[in-house]
Amino acid sequence: MLNPKQKRFVDEYLLEPNATKAAISAGYSQDTAYSIGQRLLKHVEVNALLTAKQAKLANRYEVSQDRIIAELARIGFSTPMDFMTVNEDGLPTIDMSGIDDDTAKALAEVSIEEFMTKDGMGKRVKFKLHDKIAALNLLGKHLGMFKEQINVDVKIGLGDRLREARERAMKTIEAQALPANNGAPKRIPGGK
Repeated sequence: MLNPKQKRFVDEYLLEPNATKAAISAGYSQDTAYSIGQRLLKHVEVNALLTAKQAKLANRYEVSQDRIIAELARIGFSTPMDFMTVNEDGLPTIDMSGIDDDTAKALAEVSIEEFMTKDGMGKRVKFKLHDKIAALNLLGKHLGMFKEQINVDVKIGLGDRLREARERAMKTIEAQALPANNGAPKRIPGGK
């Protein structure tokens, strides 16, 4: 059975998936929030409640991997040419008359500015697309296309390291065995 702080941690974690911040918001000490947050995420009952609430939210808002991938693909593969035409003089003109709802989802912002010209009022339409690189990066990571590789250059083997350690140890023993006054070696108990 979860206590009220643990239940609140789950609710806070759903709002912002950061275990430390969720622990602080749930009322845990700021000094121990990091370790408590990590521990709570591994707690069987906390994890079960978190998983159940995430599934409930996904169902309520119809969030699925397919929808997320489709949305990322829309953003990642959209181009400015989806929203403009080029006239015979080579000048671009924004044309949103033919875009469908799916194409429009790639737009982050559309703004219209009015300004005075010598001929009267003019309008300038600007549009901004969602971050294409971020969308492609998330899409590629989700599909397992980007694997992090760690290259380790090992020039010295374990045997070499053990031999070096043994040599250092022997030098230390020999240095301790030589008295400072006459250079004659001391007998080391158990030694040769």
